[in-house]
Amino acid sequence: MKRCDALEGLLRILWSESGGAAELMDHVFTWLQANPNWLVENDRPYLLHALRMGRPSMAGFAILASRLEQALAIRPCTDPGTLLERLHADHLDSGRRAVQNAMQALSRSAPLYLVTLSMSSTVLKFLQAAREMIAELHVLASNPGGEGREWAKRARTFLGKVILHEDEDLMDATASSNVGILGVDTVFSDGAISNKVRSVDLATALQTKDAFVIIEEREGAVCNPS
Repeated sequence: MKRCDALEGLLRILWSESGGAAELMDHVFTWLQANPNWLVENDRPYLLHALRMGRPSMAGFAILASRLEQALAIRPCTDPGTLLERLHADHLDSGRRAVQNAMQALSRSAPLYLVTLSMSSTVLKFLQAAREMIAELHVLASNPGGEGREWAKRARTFLGKVILHEDEDLMDATASSNVGILGVDTVFSDGAISNKVRSVDLATALQTKDAFVIIEEREGAVCNPS
């Protein structure tokens, strides 16, 4: 029973609405550090299956499962703590690179009048790093979950002007912005992305703006939202 409860704890993290993919990944690593027994050979298949299938819309968890599987196939898990620390460090470093890439891409567009939706801990870190460049942040409520409300609340702790919009006011939000920014859940090999409902509407509304920035766990890229 205790083992089932532990794995259910992992699934609750994967399906949490309290943060974006990068933030949830941090919680997954904390869970793994507290439950290293799931990395042993007999239990590992259940762990890997949970990571791959627990939240398919966020590919980072399936990627973590593959990295764990590959590392453990090469070397038996005699020191799970060291392996998890290395993989977590890689995850944190990729997030820092994403923020740096976005900073470099958007420096020419300052002052920034940003518009965004949903919630992304990596984008939140970008906002903190770029706060001197940001004149306004417009956030869509992102219903039905309403993650944008929590994001606006967090952003107000370090940004001077944060405006929360209802989803139906998307056109008003984009009219007041020169740059859109999203932290996406999944980037596919052909460049397609999977993200919160209304992401396409936001990109379409911003077609005539300076830039549309997508921040993904392993890189930050500027693209034309066509």
